[in-house]
Amino acid sequence: MAFKIGQKVVCVEKLEFYQLEFDLGVRYPVVGEIYTIRNFYKGYLRFVEIVNPKINYIEGFNEVAFIPDKFRPLDYEFVEEVIKQVKPQKQKV
Repeated sequence: MAFKIGQKVVCVEKLEFYQLEFDLGVRYPVVGEIYTIRNFYKGYLRFVEIVNPKINYIEGFNEVAFIPDKFRPLDYEFVEEVIKQVKPQKQKV
């Protein structure tokens, strides 16, 4: 699936994490939450809503990026339909 910068996506599957990253304060996406793609790193995603510290990996210091397979594009039509159902309807007086 081709994602683009600025696109809204939803996390659909729990991401596995490394204890070392967790101990260093890395935040991970949460299933069901909506994120905005900030940039890409080697085909992986980074989000506006999650800015993590840079960690010293084998290839050098870098910020964690997330597997695209764990996300899908936000379906705006579905969201609008849900909002209509949840929003209270104006009553005629």
